[in-house]
Amino acid sequence: MKKIITSIIVAVVIVVAIVLVTKSKPTESYVVKIGNIPIMLSKLPLEIAQQKGFFKDVGITVQVTELASSNLVSDALLRGDVDITPEISILPFITAEIIDQGKAKIFSVTDLAITDAPFDSIIAKSDSKINNLNDLQGKKIGVFPGTTATNILKLLFKEKGLDSSTIQFIQLPPAQQLTALSAGSIDALHAYEPTVSIALVDNKMKRVYGAVYAERLNHSPIGAGLLSTKFISEHPSEAKKVVRALNRAYDYMRTNDKETREIAQSIFKFSPEVSIAVSLPRFNHSSQIDKEVVNKLLDMFVLGGEIKSKPDLTNAFYQP
Repeated sequence: MKKIITSIIVAVVIVVAIVLVTKSKPTESYVVKIGNIPIMLSKLPLEIAQQKGFFKDVGITVQVTELASSNLVSDALLRGDVDITPEISILPFITAEIIDQGKAKIFSVTDLAITDAPFDSIIAKSDSKINNLNDLQGKKIGVFPGTTATNILKLLFKEKGLDSSTIQFIQLPPAQQLTALSAGSIDALHAYEPTVSIALVDNKMKRVYGAVYAERLNHSPIGAGLLSTKFISEHPSEAKKVVRALNRAYDYMRTNDKETREIAQSIFKFSPEVSIAVSLPRFNHSSQIDKEVVNKLLDMFVLGGEIKSKPDLTNAFYQP
């Protein structure tokens, strides 16, 4: 009997020990999957958050996947291949909301304002005969991959009385844009920063038309930071933390101009002169978003024929 009792006690001790060891093992933390496109709007805040340790400060690990266009990032987000993106065009999200509502939420938007240094411009070589929008008819214009740039340009041309069917829109990633323009493969280029400043400052090209986005709608929210609702539902703590880290990056860009320019120069390898000239993007995060401006953007999309009707965005904004 004594042996049986001893055996039971030993067994209980072993079971308790196993439970304690199991509980003492640290649970493997979730790695937040970030999708971005390799342009300043998306890459700069992400790089700042990484360099300044904002992700580490909130206690998360991230894995970054670069994709070539907003459409590809949006598709990856809706499939669940990525959890969040710092910034892509808002148009694929709007289109997705019309088809299948509620797959993602907005936690930030761009604030592209009319300034003396537009964030996006149509540019041409200095010796080009293209000097205004009318000169683009019958020409080839390079655009960023995806649908947004092409669609916004078509809307611009329609407003100005131009026939966009005479213009060829050639999708080119940023790394190929100035090479194609210099070689004559395209006649003009609609580019974003820092490509715009590199073209104007280093390559001595000329601006044909500035602020395509901001002049259509001042403080344009054409870009949006998005979260997968699946990610929010399954990992609410990580969702709050990654948004907090990216919001810190957006705020850092507003309040630390010199340091932000130095980081941008390091990332994109441009000259000190371009670093001074480049127009830095601005972002409004969840507590700062002007929903009326977003609504005006939807009106613009309807007017331009990009969407047939406006989706209801009442519940589309992330509330931490």
